[in-house]
Amino acid sequence: MGPVTIAVDSFGPVTDNAQSVYELSQIESKPGIAAEIERDFGFKPDFENAKHQLEKGDGAGNTFKATAKPVLIERRSSGHHMVFGIIIMLKRIYPDTIARLSLVHPEPSWAC
Repeated sequence: MGPVTIAVDSFGPVTDNAQSVYELSQIESKPGIAAEIERDFGFKPDFENAKHQLEKGDGAGNTFKATAKPVLIERRSSGHHMVFGIIIMLKRIYPDTIARLSLVHPEPSWAC
């Protein structure tokens, strides 16, 4: 499940948000920006193609997130069940220890 999590948590949001970042930058409306980009970075920007590619990426990101989301929800749900199972097991083995567990005061049990 690790590769699925990494892919969904990186590829989906990055491609989904790249188009918004481009649009919010309003780079096309800046006077002389094409010449400045060409001078500083050595290529002539193609804003129309950039918008087209970002729209394709936006669609891919949205689709990827939507199709992978149920897998991630199930994986996270399984993780919660595993943690709950560990707590129940510890309670059976060390009945007095569980009462001393705290997320607010996480000092070690020997310090309690």
